[in-house]
Amino acid sequence: MSYYQKLRPSARQLLVGSLPAPLNPKQRVVVSGVPRSGSSWLGKTLSLCKGVDYYFEPDEALGPGYYDKYLAAGDHDERLLSHIRRSLKGQVVNEYAIAEKGLREIMYRSLADVVLLKWVRMSLALDFFAAHYPDIQVVQLVRHPAPQFLSWRERGWDPAHVLRGLCRQQPLINGPLRQATCRADEKYSGVLG
Repeated sequence: MSYYQKLRPSARQLLVGSLPAPLNPKQRVVVSGVPRSGSSWLGKTLSLCKGVDYYFEPDEALGPGYYDKYLAAGDHDERLLSHIRRSLKGQVVNEYAIAEKGLREIMYRSLADVVLLKWVRMSLALDFFAAHYPDIQVVQLVRHPAPQFLSWRERGWDPAHVLRGLCRQQPLINGPLRQATCRADEKYSGVLG
């Protein structure tokens, strides 16, 4: 790795951190989906619109404890709320979140009319998000599970790892999944015998 390649991420972060975040955005939009759902493509496409300040997966900074974490509308998580507030203000500027920014986007970010976030780790917390930020527009992408899992397999990702993580979350199992299971049992009990 060259000296330039080592220095560039730190220099970009320093530059972004030294400039003001969007001063008066008129709109905040979140694109949400699980990995390989098309959220990167949609986020990048929307980011090409004039006046958009784009942050690529600021949820990554929360760490594995928040990956695919289920939170209901009535739950409270001050760390997550603080992170979301900072993200919506364009204040999460780690190298990962600003990876898609070129010099022009960095220099003009304070003038942005729209703050756009792209998440892949918070799809199960959207009810929580909507309860605390009802005015923020969310675009949730859902991809058919067959090509989704095939895409994961091509990358060597194990869907079983994600499923195990979901099954360990008792509020998810005892909440929405139990309700869905009960509805399915009622609907198909006569059909399946």
